[in-house]
Parts: sequence; C-alpha cells; structure tokens
Amino acid sequence: MQLNLNAKNGKASNQGNSFFSPSKAIRIKYFTCNKGQDHEGEVLNIVCIKKDCEKHGLICSMCKAEHENHTTIPLKILLSKLQNHK
Repeated sequence: MQLNLNAKNGKASNQGNSFFSPSKAIRIKYFTCNKGQDHEGEVLNIVCIKKDCEKHGLICSMCKAEHENHTTIPLKILLSKLQNHK
C-alpha cells in the first residue's frame, strides 16, 4: 500500500522523502514544508488535530512552534492507530 499525503491547507510541496515500515508494509511519501527559511527541507510528519486551529493538518517540526498548546501527534502514530482501528 502506498499513501501520498498532502497538507489540508495546501502548504505542502510534492518533493518528499520515502519511509518504509517493514512491520506494516506501508510506504509513506513525506512532503516537505514550503514556508521557507528555517522550514526549508523539513518534512510534514506531524499532525495538528486541534479542531479549532485554522492551520490544523500536516505540519513540520518548525511549524510545531506555532502550535505550542495544540494537540499534535506524529503522522506515523496516527496512521498506525487508524490502521489498527479497523
């Protein structure tokens, strides 16, 4: 199974790194943050799940500073929980 993920707010670029998890056989293509400066090259591998956040969705480690008091979860953990929830 291959998952191609994109940020809900359209802030993702399609240049990404791939990660293969042998235990789950899921290939994830991480998109990179396109905010520039300190965000350059950072992968969107964290999800802000705070309901009333205007920028919820995929974020990078640098974006996480803007979501300091928000509920966030690493993308891999979220996908694993969703896959095990079936």
